[in-house]
Amino acid sequence: MKHLIDLKKLPLTDISQIVRLAEVFKKGRKVPFFLPETKSVVNLFLEASTRTRFSFELAQKRLGMQVMSFSASSSSMEKGESFYDTVKNLEAMGVDSLVVRTSDNEALNTISEKVNLSIVNAGSGTRHHPTQALLDLMTIKTHFSGVEGLHVAIVGDISHSRVAHSHLDLLPKLGVNVSLCSFQDLGDDYSAYNHTKIDEIIEKVDVLMMLRVQNERHHDGITITNEQYHEIYGLTEARYRKLKSSAIVMHPGPYIRDKEIASSLIEADKVKIFEQVNNGTFVRMAVMDYVLGGKLSESLLTT
Repeated sequence: MKHLIDLKKLPLTDISQIVRLAEVFKKGRKVPFFLPETKSVVNLFLEASTRTRFSFELAQKRLGMQVMSFSASSSSMEKGESFYDTVKNLEAMGVDSLVVRTSDNEALNTISEKVNLSIVNAGSGTRHHPTQALLDLMTIKTHFSGVEGLHVAIVGDISHSRVAHSHLDLLPKLGVNVSLCSFQDLGDDYSAYNHTKIDEIIEKVDVLMMLRVQNERHHDGITITNEQYHEIYGLTEARYRKLKSSAIVMHPGPYIRDKEIASSLIEADKVKIFEQVNNGTFVRMAVMDYVLGGKLSESLLTT
C-alpha cells in the first residue's frame, strides 16, 4: 500500500517518476488517461482550500476515478466521531484512496500505518504539503535546464508554512541552494540554511518563492500592516526590476495583492503563479497513479 505523506523519505527515483509522468500528462492534455481499473477516492478537506482541492478533483476525474468529496460539517465528525474512526469507516466501505487536508502535523503518519487504503497528503498543519512542492519542482524544471546548483530564496512566513517545509525536505537533496528570508526569527531549527533579507538576495536568485503570512496560525496576532509588510518583505516593482533576466517568481497561493506581491506584477512575465496552478492538476494526476500502483507510469514512461 503506497502513500504520499511527506517528501523526507521519498526516493529521488520516485520524485522523478511523478514529475515525468505529470509532464507526459501535460503534453497530451486532451488525451484521456484513464486508470486501467476504476478506483474510488474520498477528498477529505478539514481546512479551507481552493487550488489544491479542485485540482485534485479535476485530476481524479481525468483519470476516470469515482470521486467523493467529504464535508466535516455534514458528517458524523460534527457529532463527535474521531478522524481515525471516520477513516476506518471509509476503509470498511471499500474506498481505495483518501486525499486529506488537516491542521494536524502528524495525524497522517499515524493513520497511514493502520489502514488498508492509499493516503495522499493535501496539506498537513505547518509541516507538509508534498504535492505543492512537486508541482513547484515541475514549474522550475520548465524554465531551467536542470535544478542542481540553482539558488532558491523562500520569502515570508516560513515557520508556519507547510509549503516551505516541504521544499526544505525536497530542494537540498536535489542540489538546490536555499536561502531563507523570514519576517520573524526562525531560531536554531533552521540554522543549516542561509538567512538573509530580500534586498540582499534579489539580484542573485534564480527562483524567488513568496509566501503569505498565515494569520490563522498566529494566535497572538500580527502587528505589521499589509503596507508595511509589502515595503519590507514584498515583491515591489522596484525589486522586480532587479531580478536576473532568467529568474522566475513563484507563490503557492492564496496571495494577497500588494502584500507579498505588487498587484501590477501578478501576471508579469517572470511571475509563474498561474503556471503553477496549471501544473498542479497534472502532478496530482501523477500522484494518484503513483499511490494506486503506477500502472500509467509503467505504460507511458516506457514507451
